[in-house]
Amino acid sequence: YTCGSLFYRNRDNNPLWSNDSGQVPNELSPGSFAPINRIQGNSANDFMIEGSSGFVCHWNGRNWYFYKPLFNYGDPTFDTYDLDFKGNTACIVGSKNGTGWVVIGQR
Repeated sequence: YTCGSLFYRNRDNNPLWSNDSGQVPNELSPGSFAPINRIQGNSANDFMIEGSSGFVCHWNGRNWYFYKPLFNYGDPTFDTYDLDFKGNTACIVGSKNGTGWVVIGQR
């Protein structure tokens, strides 16, 4: 669940939500966060999040992994637009300097 690009999770139908915002480095400046475009996954313990400026993270049920090489905040010619994640394959699309690009990753 994202709220203003802050991250919260809930396990085992517990009525209390855990704040994971400090574990996901999407804060651009104090109080400003990378907008989220897409959440896609295989299960509640295996999903990815894609946002503007190349923001991409994976949740494995225990930890967040931030794909820092894709994140390029501050470059107005660079952006990501969509994500698809099925099985062991993730596909992310974006553009840089008006040219489209695709990243396909497998685990």
